[in-house]
Amino acid sequence: MSEQTPIAQAPGRPLLAALGAVLAEASITLSAVFLEPPISALVACHVGVGLLLARLAWRRRRDTDAAVFLLLAIATAGTGPFGALGMLVATMSDTRRPSEASAGEGSAGETAGEISKRLHDSIVAGRELSGRSAGLASFRDILAHGSFQDQQVALAIITRRFSPALAPALRLALNDPDAAIRVQAATAAARIEDLFLAGLTQYTARVAEHPDDPECRLALARHLLGHAEAGLCPPERAAANLEQALSHLRQAVALAPLRRDTRLAIAKVQLRRGDPQEAARHLESLMEPLSADEILTYGEALHQISGWAELRRLFRSAVVRTDLPAQISRMAALWALPSETV
Repeated sequence: MSEQTPIAQAPGRPLLAALGAVLAEASITLSAVFLEPPISALVACHVGVGLLLARLAWRRRRDTDAAVFLLLAIATAGTGPFGALGMLVATMSDTRRPSEASAGEGSAGETAGEISKRLHDSIVAGRELSGRSAGLASFRDILAHGSFQDQQVALAIITRRFSPALAPALRLALNDPDAAIRVQAATAAARIEDLFLAGLTQYTARVAEHPDDPECRLALARHLLGHAEAGLCPPERAAANLEQALSHLRQAVALAPLRRDTRLAIAKVQLRRGDPQEAARHLESLMEPLSADEILTYGEALHQISGWAELRRLFRSAVVRTDLPAQISRMAALWALPSETV
């Protein structure tokens, strides 16, 4: 109980920090419009604001409101005045919320505090996290049912450690009934989009420098596929990304026909494009033993085309293997049962 009370009743410091960030970024924006200073000076000022916020977040890393300062630094650095304004709105909204510590008695409040602390410790430690991290509630559960502070911390982790597996949780936050959470989720999505574009520029440049290197084309195709799998862009743009990825993968196959990872990537792209028949064709010729990722992708393609006989053979060949994850071993054991039993 006592751990929750300071979070709900002491919002002054995050509110002042957010207000200062808004004023600083607004000053930079107005200077750019009316005074027309050198671009280098504007960039230097923006970087300075970001560094100050990052230093503040570091100094407050052991406080109960550390996650708010961290998210403020990320939002302002990534989207300038829009991120700072969104955080100001979110912080002001939080000041109007009744104390969750006084509203909820018993173990529920303690559990929420423990979740918040573990999430915050994970950010500070820079630990790799996913939606199925052991010892932590799933991000989707936190964003759907967690406290406002827990949702803030979860969004900060998603922004910092984003992968396509976390996209459903972020989409859930983008449709949250709370406007403050939606603003923060939109800020996170904008930051993730910036990171994708920066990576796209980098991978494209590598392909231009080494057009005959299949590894460069494979890396670019995986980057495009990951963006399409995240589902954070319009469908037509995702389709264009998949077509571009497929083009690079076909050239990579022409350069190195025996590479399994390239054929696996093609199969994943074809599944996303809605062509499981073509996906299965690229994996059926691979020599045994198949990797766990190859088994799952091939199995998904066979399921979509109703290739039950081949699907049963695939998992029966995997049932005797000891090098596969437990998830696949359980699936293989199920498919190995006699058909009348299933």
